[in-house]
Amino acid sequence: MAGAWCRRRRCRDAGAKAAPSQHVLGPGGAQPAGGPDCGGIAVPCHACRRSPLQHSRARGRPQSDGRREPASLLSRVEPADGAKRVSTVRGARTRGDAVSYENLLDAFEVQQFIQRTAALLNAEKLSEWLEQFHSDGLYEITAYSTELGKELAWWKQELPLLQKTISEVPRHVRDPAKRLHVLGPPLVSVTGDAARGQTAFSVFRTLPTGETSLFVVGRYLDELVRVGSGWRFSVHRVQLETRVLDAFTHLPL
Repeated sequence: MAGAWCRRRRCRDAGAKAAPSQHVLGPGGAQPAGGPDCGGIAVPCHACRRSPLQHSRARGRPQSDGRREPASLLSRVEPADGAKRVSTVRGARTRGDAVSYENLLDAFEVQQFIQRTAALLNAEKLSEWLEQFHSDGLYEITAYSTELGKELAWWKQELPLLQKTISEVPRHVRDPAKRLHVLGPPLVSVTGDAARGQTAFSVFRTLPTGETSLFVVGRYLDELVRVGSGWRFSVHRVQLETRVLDAFTHLPL
C-alpha cells in the first residue's frame, strides 16, 4: 500500500483495515479528503460490487488517458426517431420532393410487377401474361442491325393482334425446350400514375434431354400506367443484344 491510497470510502473511514486484495488503489500520494465513493473507476466496485454506471457520482468522469466512461457516452444517445422520419418522408410528396414514401412504394410495386410478368412466361401462363397489358398496350421485340445501323422490330403488335397471335400458339409446331427468364434488379422511375422501367434479363433454354444453354440476353424497356390499384404495360419493349437464335421464338420473350 506504500505510495498509494485506497479509493474505497469504507477503507478510508476504517483506516485502510481491509485485506490488501480488496483495496482499490488510487494514484500515489496522499489520500484525498472527500473523493467519490468508487472513484469513477471503470471496473466493478470492490466495496459494493456495483458497476460504475450505477454510481451517479462516478458517471462521465474523465479517465487518466483522456477517454470518457460509458455513462457519459450513453447520456448523449438520443431516442430513436423512426416514427418522426417516416412522417417526414410521407409528407415529402406534398412538398414536391423528388423522393417520398408513396413514390418508393410505387417503385417497389412496379419492380414486383415486372418480375411477376417474367415468372408468368416461365410458367407459360400466356393468358395471364396478356392481362398485364393496358387495353391499348404495345408489345415489341427489337434488335440492332449492324448492316442498317439502326434498331429493327422483329415483333410488334398491339394488344388485340397480340391476343390473336398468342391464341394460335398451341396450333403450331413449337420448340420443345423450356425457358427460364433471369432478371436483374429493375431500374424504375415513377411520376404520378405513369412509370418507366429498365431491366436487364437473360433467357436460358433447356432441352428435354436436360442440356441448358443461353438463348438470348437483352433488356426490357417498359412504360406503365396505373390502372386501379395496380399497374399495366402501355409499352413492353424487348431490346435484344442477341441477334442469332438457336431456335425461332414462337413465344414472347
